[in-house]
Amino acid sequence: MFFVADRIPAELRRIVEFLNEQMDPAEVLALELRQFEGQSLRTIVPTLYGQTEEAQQKKKFQAARQWDEASILDDIARRHGPDIQRIAQKIVEWVKTNGDDVWYGRGAKDGSISAILDVNGMRCWPFLLWTYGRVEISFAYMKGPFDRRTQFHYGPAFHSPGS
Repeated sequence: MFFVADRIPAELRRIVEFLNEQMDPAEVLALELRQFEGQSLRTIVPTLYGQTEEAQQKKKFQAARQWDEASILDDIARRHGPDIQRIAQKIVEWVKTNGDDVWYGRGAKDGSISAILDVNGMRCWPFLLWTYGRVEISFAYMKGPFDRRTQFHYGPAFHSPGS
């Protein structure tokens, strides 16, 4: 979020600095463009507000890391507690048992895991389990393998209806 004005009042500066320290990774800044005139000369002096040292320290760049099963489950436990970790563990076990392969994401802050399924020669990632506590359904990856116009054959990871 970016405020631009010829004068930024002190109250707005305090709000901008507070919000910028609280919002991660978003930034809230204010740009004051003061004009000075004299002797047939006009000058604009810019002043940027919101980039406090505390906000900059909180938002330092973190390099992406490769996640694995242990780091994903540990992070879920830290963020959401043991009950959610147990649910996540069941999802991870399903991924390892039923997927044709397992995919672990890369991210500086959030990790993810997905089953990779081979369907009619196409690989798809049907969902992602994220360390921030959500399961995301990946409809875009399923369009090809599960398109109604293609013939679907049950592979080793699937069971026919009623079995």
